[in-house]
Amino acid sequence: MSLAKQKTVDEADFSQHSSEYLQALASGELDRLLVSSPDQIYEVRKLPSIYGCMKGTFSIPEGVDLTEPVGMEDWSALGDDAPTGSR
Repeated sequence: MSLAKQKTVDEADFSQHSSEYLQALASGELDRLLVSSPDQIYEVRKLPSIYGCMKGTFSIPEGVDLTEPVGMEDWSALGDDAPTGSR
């Protein structure tokens, strides 16, 4: 288990060098930045990417065409929630 790469700075330092600190977070040089003020400490960090978070959670059966239009009769399985009218 690796230790998080973090740095603690005061508000004035963050104000003067915020772009450098944000670049360090974006590049992975830092995992998180703690900014201290007289009465609080703020944590700044890069959020993990959610790209691919659903991978493997469902599958599309062989032969199913997701671009095929759905007819009104196909909506009957929804019961009262089925849309009404025509296009």
